[in-house]
Amino acid sequence: MTIKTAQLLHIHPQVGPALAAYAPALDKAMQRYRIISTERKAAFIAQFAYELGRLEKRYGERQQDIQRGLLQITRQAPQGQQKGPGGGTTEQHLDWLEQLEWVAMSAAWWWSLRGMNRLADAGCFDQITLRISGDAHDLEDRLTIWRRAVRTFAEA
Repeated sequence: MTIKTAQLLHIHPQVGPALAAYAPALDKAMQRYRIISTERKAAFIAQFAYELGRLEKRYGERQQDIQRGLLQITRQAPQGQQKGPGGGTTEQHLDWLEQLEWVAMSAAWWWSLRGMNRLADAGCFDQITLRISGDAHDLEDRLTIWRRAVRTFAEA
């Protein structure tokens, strides 16, 4: 499995260039955390792409804030108490969150830790969205990206 830049550009054209920059890092992280079936890849990439787009709108060019926000880690536990995918706490490794590899790895780690592969396998995209965003106010937008991701990965 290799995530191709062209696939990412097609899945979410509005943030395609920013998302495409993550391609090698996403590929590595998804391999490590077994996000390898069409269902898993589509669900993970759809959520990642949606969050990236949402954060780009919020933070504009402030890439550091965007990358830190993608992780979904800092709000899960008091800062400094949340273990990261490379060991240590998020407080000890905030500098990691400025590197695309660790942003992708941390997102995949969070996904795995919370059983998202199982939900993706069962086709429970709405449940994945609820676990990530806390409500369904943005479900339709996420579903649009997810449907495009399913078609894109199924054609590969």
